[in-house]
Amino acid sequence: FPSVPCTFTAGSGRFGDVEVLWLGPDEFLVVAAPGLQVSIEEVLRGAFGDSRGSVVDTSAQRTTLVLEGPHVRDVLTHGCSVDLHPSSAPVGTCVQTLLARTGIILQVTSEDRFTVLVRSSFAEYLAAWLSDACVEYGAAS
Repeated sequence: FPSVPCTFTAGSGRFGDVEVLWLGPDEFLVVAAPGLQVSIEEVLRGAFGDSRGSVVDTSAQRTTLVLEGPHVRDVLTHGCSVDLHPSSAPVGTCVQTLLARTGIILQVTSEDRFTVLVRSSFAEYLAAWLSDACVEYGAAS
């Protein structure tokens, strides 16, 4: 688990590649390959012991979009109020925010690569918005 708020950790192990995002004071999101949710839930519930906590499977809730390129921060800035300058949003950062009026989770995975987790019902709208926002940079959709 991350040790700093608004960051994520990534690693490989028993469940393959897994990311853990710290989204809020008592809120983490575990991202892993499909089909692992039951095993991961069991491990997390077991880790609580006598402590209070909740594990919820939200597997079907989000669609993942990966954006990369030299203008990715510029494109995202068009519809996002979060400061995406590299000094404010370095690699390893994750935030919940709005992008084009759509609730997202944004991960900075490298200097010019971002992962956007969006509710599946908004994915088509957001993809169209992103395609339009990329036009001025000559980017292919």
